[in-house]
Amino acid sequence: MSVYPLNNYVLVEPLEINTNVERRATNTWCKVLEVGPGSPDIAGSQIPPKIEKDMVCYVRAHGLFPTSNRAVEENKIFLCSEFDVMGIMTDRDTTGNIENNFQPLGQLVLLEVNPEPPKSTSGLEAPDQKQLLSNNGKVLALGYGWLDRNGEPLPFQVEVGDQILFDPHRLQSITFYKDGLPQKLYLIEHSDIYAKF
Repeated sequence: MSVYPLNNYVLVEPLEINTNVERRATNTWCKVLEVGPGSPDIAGSQIPPKIEKDMVCYVRAHGLFPTSNRAVEENKIFLCSEFDVMGIMTDRDTTGNIENNFQPLGQLVLLEVNPEPPKSTSGLEAPDQKQLLSNNGKVLALGYGWLDRNGEPLPFQVEVGDQILFDPHRLQSITFYKDGLPQKLYLIEHSDIYAKF
């Protein structure tokens, strides 16, 4: 049975199938198999999707919908909305810079979190806070942003390279492999960034 996505839906195949993907419990890397034609805007014009066939993308776990009751066991094919795709891998960059290979979508911002745990005013690390992430980091890449009524992107209030302050509970981790070693970066909605400095 062939599946043809409609509107802003995308047909994807996870690059790694495991119980977390089957239960839709973790975000996952997928290969795009087919892309719907897009959705009409307020004026009725068709808005083409930002995603293309054969791209590698990073999808929110709750956004994956099996194409059949046995999709995972049989063909491992899922549908997701374009809005559940958090980012895409662009052409491989010869310098090996991850931030040059990954393009966040929508209002998402890719960032590197300051690895130091929070400290007390006296400079001591609080034992119960050792597992907490820092609330500041560096912007590595920006999504394309929301569009205004004329279809033009609205500007972000931060730029690549900015040091920012944010809510660490709103972060979504994303793991890349550079030289065979995992590197964890984070995605956050632009609206969850409090300040830049």
